[in-house]
Amino acid sequence: MRLGVSVSLESSVQVKQDDWVHLGDSKLHIVCQEHIKQSEWSRYVPAAMVERYEKYNQPYRPFSRYCPTCRTQVAPCQSPRSQGLSRQKRIERIATAMDELQKYLPIKSSWLDPLRKGSSTIGRVQTLYHQMTPVLRQAAQDPHLYPIASDISKQLVALEVVPEAWKRAQFWHVANFPIESCNVCGHSMCLQCGEEAHSPSSCIDNLQRKLGAENDAAESSTVRWKLDHTQPCPCCSVMINRDEGCNKVDCLFCGFQFCWSCRSGWSQQTCGFYRCREGGQQERVEQDAKAELGVPNTEFLR
Repeated sequence: MRLGVSVSLESSVQVKQDDWVHLGDSKLHIVCQEHIKQSEWSRYVPAAMVERYEKYNQPYRPFSRYCPTCRTQVAPCQSPRSQGLSRQKRIERIATAMDELQKYLPIKSSWLDPLRKGSSTIGRVQTLYHQMTPVLRQAAQDPHLYPIASDISKQLVALEVVPEAWKRAQFWHVANFPIESCNVCGHSMCLQCGEEAHSPSSCIDNLQRKLGAENDAAESSTVRWKLDHTQPCPCCSVMINRDEGCNKVDCLFCGFQFCWSCRSGWSQQTCGFYRCREGGQQERVEQDAKAELGVPNTEFLR
């Protein structure tokens, strides 16, 4: 999606009876399809229209969770447009943080050379991120180094300028750095499950612990439902649910396709829609289960 907008500029032209087209008194609409940048057209339209455009035209739509303490929306990754930082400033910020990590871990400052040279090759940021991930994950094991490693990850994601690639990149961050602090109350939360921070326990282990310690019946029922119907996406680690349907699942967040039964990448050679050959399991069809939308209920055809 381009940063500007294509605006149709319409002007009415009165055509008189004595004109050569002989159409009588009528109006013709002349439409201009020229691409006009927002910085230009925003000066000639009402402020309410500009505000509405910026609200719904979000090619960089961030993933967010609500803080379990104060219910404030928390978005870990910001788009290249945000924070008022240029690409060069972000690279300098990453370089400064890497210099700090070099005191504790073997980090090569030469990793940033392609970006310093202004290389804009598609996939460059992705290659660099996956190259640095093992060292950043190692740094994240230390509570004192976690904020530094997490900030490097965020700035790397913000260097990605292609909207669709940026959407995928933000889930690399969520998978590797799930702990985020709320800017309002300061409490730490887990981006993958939405609960309070529970490192080093996994989201499933934390929910099981919470179920055993919960005395409220309604809350226990909610936690039990999460344990029975949700599991982490193998790619982004965000907890997702599936109420019904076949084994093939498309993650709502990162788009990764996988088998719900064995959690491996989807492949019809190893996984079936209703029987997973890899896991050797077949979904049990309950007698009172309703038919999937668009599929006839075979129970009534017997």
